[in-house]
Amino acid sequence: MRLSRTSKPATVLAAMMAASLAGGALPAMADTETPPAAAETTITSIAQIQGEGETSPVVDQTVTTTGVITAVLEGRGGFAMQMKTAEVPADFNGSSGVFVKASTAGLDLGMEVTVSGQVAEVDGLTTINATAVEVVAKDQGATVVVEERAFPRGEEARSYESMLIQPAGTYRVNGNAELAYNGQITLNDGERPLLQATQAGLPGSPEAKEQAAYNDAHMLTLDDGSNQRFDVKFFEKFDPQPPMELPFLVDGQPGPTLGAEVTFHAPVLVNYVDKSWVMDPVRTLPAQDLISFSAVREDAPAQLGGNFTVATFNVLNFFTSLGVDATDVDKEGNPLCQPTMNLYDNTEPVSGNWDCPRRGAWDKAGLHRQEVKIANAINKLGDAGAQVVALQEIENAIKFGPDYDAALKYLVEVLNSSDPSQGWEYAPAPAAMPTYGNDDVIRQAFIYKPAAVKLAGESVFLDDPAFVSAADARAPIAQSFTHLESGKTVLVINNHLTYKGGKVVGDDNANPGDTLGAAWDTGRNNGDRTRQAQALAKFAPQQAATDGAQMTLLVGDMNAYAYETPIQTLVEAGYADLMNTNEFPSAHSATPWDEYTYSYRSTFGSLDHVMVSDAGMEWYVGHDVWTANAYEPQVYEYSRYRFTGVPYYREDVFRASDHNAVIVAFQLPVEGIEPAPVDPAPVDPAPTVPAKPAPTADPTPAPPVSATGGKLAVTGSSAMVFVPLAALLAAAGGALVVWRRQRI
Repeated sequence: MRLSRTSKPATVLAAMMAASLAGGALPAMADTETPPAAAETTITSIAQIQGEGETSPVVDQTVTTTGVITAVLEGRGGFAMQMKTAEVPADFNGSSGVFVKASTAGLDLGMEVTVSGQVAEVDGLTTINATAVEVVAKDQGATVVVEERAFPRGEEARSYESMLIQPAGTYRVNGNAELAYNGQITLNDGERPLLQATQAGLPGSPEAKEQAAYNDAHMLTLDDGSNQRFDVKFFEKFDPQPPMELPFLVDGQPGPTLGAEVTFHAPVLVNYVDKSWVMDPVRTLPAQDLISFSAVREDAPAQLGGNFTVATFNVLNFFTSLGVDATDVDKEGNPLCQPTMNLYDNTEPVSGNWDCPRRGAWDKAGLHRQEVKIANAINKLGDAGAQVVALQEIENAIKFGPDYDAALKYLVEVLNSSDPSQGWEYAPAPAAMPTYGNDDVIRQAFIYKPAAVKLAGESVFLDDPAFVSAADARAPIAQSFTHLESGKTVLVINNHLTYKGGKVVGDDNANPGDTLGAAWDTGRNNGDRTRQAQALAKFAPQQAATDGAQMTLLVGDMNAYAYETPIQTLVEAGYADLMNTNEFPSAHSATPWDEYTYSYRSTFGSLDHVMVSDAGMEWYVGHDVWTANAYEPQVYEYSRYRFTGVPYYREDVFRASDHNAVIVAFQLPVEGIEPAPVDPAPVDPAPTVPAKPAPTADPTPAPPVSATGGKLAVTGSSAMVFVPLAALLAAAGGALVVWRRQRI
């Protein structure tokens, strides 16, 4: 049996049916316990049902078995049960747990039950479709030993199917995009973050291959113990009582912000869901007391020092031309614009649909929700010293009226109304519209503080044929600013290169990752982005000379990670990429990990960049990626308003956009004043993270120590130490108790 395996400390499931906690009531119970099955009934053990192969050896047979309930998953329509550890055959190396499809009414953790039903493999999970469930005894949790170990993967996971483990090691949140849809978050049990491969190395390079392999070795899913979805589709599978709370989110408690460390206050079930192994809780969530997260939310960007500060901010399709007012029609005369409704019950219009040119907020209520978050966030950048902010994804208002700057003017009014002390102004659009790169309904723009800088001439578009793309392209906009204190002029070029999806025209725009794998993945249209970067590299020094600029910044959404050819083209042209964490590690991270501007498919990377000319690097003080946007769950966005029926939206800074802002500071020399030594803000203390360790295998398991029903024997210098865990939800019907082997 599993006790013969090596190097796994053990925990014990016990006291499952103690008095209800916090005034909650226990599930309804039968008045009397059902006696054991009659002697003539043939009992097939769970070990015999599971076997040691990939599928059960008794599929389609009707069996009767016994075990202890270890997880009650109403959201999956059943419960998990496990053999008493002492009854597992000594030479058995398969799973001693099984999932039972049955009503969970009247059942609770720690009950010993007899189950009869037909065995099936349901989407790869051995399942008993129960026709009868009888309670034999209560309070049997102590008879099941729960191993403390790393979460199993691959073939090893099959031998832990439907069994409990106590997760050992450090787990951090690496993805939360699926939380709002199916209640899942992505965890990472490695020392380094899971990154886009081309954030770590050139496409197809050893570094990129190593990162892709590392991602595969350390990515796993924490589920909520339910098959339902949290959008309108779930009504077809489940009958919830609205509104639906999402798992892992509790007001006043840290949530699953990316990078947060996870603490497990109870064992987890090794479950097989949608063709992958997942961690399930012992009860269908919400059950936030089972799992908690460290506090890594960033309320504000770092104070960097210096005398000149620039920031970037993606305003998430900020439109003042509202979808509700649209009259656009297609070729057949059908309206192009339809509201995107909140997915819970389709009663709240939120934003315009993708086909609608007015792709921001649908109506004034939605615009208010959007603008409040954006204003709060941008003004926080102002509080941190930002004097110039480069904006991406603001409405290209010339598409909807005569005033190109209409949305920009409105945003500045909102910013100053929210906090008059900021004193923002906008940089007017160029007088001449570009021939190329003006087809999209969004563009880039600048705001600035006249108290600190002034415009040095008019803004100019980079008008080049490279900015014609089948997947949309937006012409870069260049504006020089003269710093009032130093008199230095700084050229800032604001970019939003062709995105990684969309139509593909030309062989070099196909994504090599589609055929070669993650280590080669550059997204679509990398050829177009590379040509756009080449045009930018040629244009920047010419414009700097025209404006008399002493330094140049290339900023914005490049839609490319650090080692992809668009960024490398600009690096080769002499611009330092501050978002390359191999060269410029994060100095102000709230976690042990470096910080990035974007999260996609539960991996980090920086699509947004601040690239600095050689002269500018002489005056560079520091930078910070402010993680209040991309690291937070999507349900906080204005566009996910009442997504599940619960109003998670708050008028704060969190998830004002899907891209993180970047802020960077310089100490520009002031003539006649000896420059003081640069004293950037102190580096936040964080554990040192190895640069590039190879993927590590799971540790060799140690044998657990079975419970003796109370006091445990002491052998040598080791003893089993009693450690009470945090209380479960009242509905959990009891508490968990842990013993661990440790040195004393």
